[in-house]
Amino acid sequence: MLSGELDVAITIPEGYAQALIEGRADARAELMALEGSEVASYVELMLNRYVENVSALAAATSGDVSGFKERYAQLDAAEFGLRKETAEDLSAGRDMTNRSIGYLVIVMMFSAVSLSTHMIKERENRTYYRLLAAPSSSRAYVASNVAANVLLLMLQVAVVLTVMTVGFGIRPGAPLWSIALALVLFAWVAVGLSLVIVAFSRNAISANALQNLLIIPTCLIAGCMFPVEAMPTPLRAIAEFLPQRWLLEGIDGLQSGAPAATLVLNGLTLAAFALTFCLVAAYKFGRNRDTRTFI
Repeated sequence: MLSGELDVAITIPEGYAQALIEGRADARAELMALEGSEVASYVELMLNRYVENVSALAAATSGDVSGFKERYAQLDAAEFGLRKETAEDLSAGRDMTNRSIGYLVIVMMFSAVSLSTHMIKERENRTYYRLLAAPSSSRAYVASNVAANVLLLMLQVAVVLTVMTVGFGIRPGAPLWSIALALVLFAWVAVGLSLVIVAFSRNAISANALQNLLIIPTCLIAGCMFPVEAMPTPLRAIAEFLPQRWLLEGIDGLQSGAPAATLVLNGLTLAAFALTFCLVAAYKFGRNRDTRTFI
C-alpha cells in the first residue's frame, strides 16, 4: 500500500463468515487505506451495503447455515435489469390548458348573461306579453331560454377544446371527455347565475352593470386570469366559495391524477351551485309581479 500497488486492503478474520451467519457482534472485517484515499470511501460504502444485506439474510434464516447458503445462492443468481425512459414534459400543455379554460369560463359566463338578458329586452319592448298571449306559459318561455343557453355554451366548449387540441396541438394532460364534462356542468352554473342576474335586474342596463360587477371580480379571484397562488391569503379563502375555483381545481385534479372521490366532490359542488342559483332565480321570478311598461 505504501508503494502504491494497493489502494485499499480488506482483512477478513478467521470465522468471519460463520459469525456473520450467526449474527454475532464480533463479525468484523478491517478496511485499511491511506489517509484521504477517495477509493477507500467508495469501497467502504459498497462494502457496508453488502454486509447489511448479508446480515439481513442471516437474520431471516436464524443462523441456519444451509438455509443461508440456499437464500444467498438465490440472491446471487437474481438478475436486475436497468431500463431508461425519457419522460415528456407536459407542464407547458397543462398551463396552456388552464389559461385557455380560465378565459373560456369568462366567455361562457358573459354569453349566458347576454342571452338571458334578452328576456328583459323582450319585456321592455312588450314582446314577452305577446308571447304569453299565445298558447304558451311563462315556465315554457324560461325553459326554452335555458335550453338555448345551455346548447350555446356546449357549442362554445366543443369549439374551444377542438381548436385547443387540434388547431394548436395542446395536450391537456387529462382525458378530453372528462374536461368537457366538467365544463358542461359549469355551463349550468353559468346559466343559473345569468337567471339570478336577470331576476334581480329591472332593465337591461342594470343587468349589464350587475354582470360586470359579479363576473370580472369573481373570475379574477378564482384564478381564471392568473394562478390563484399569486394572490394574498384572504383572497384565496374567498376563492374557495366561488364555482369557477371548484371547476379549475377539478380540472387540475384530472391533470394530476387525483382520486375519483375528490373529483366527485368538485362535481357535486358545481351541481349544488347550479341548483342554488336556479332556486333563487325561480323564487325571485315568482315574487316579481311588476308588469309595468319599461321606459
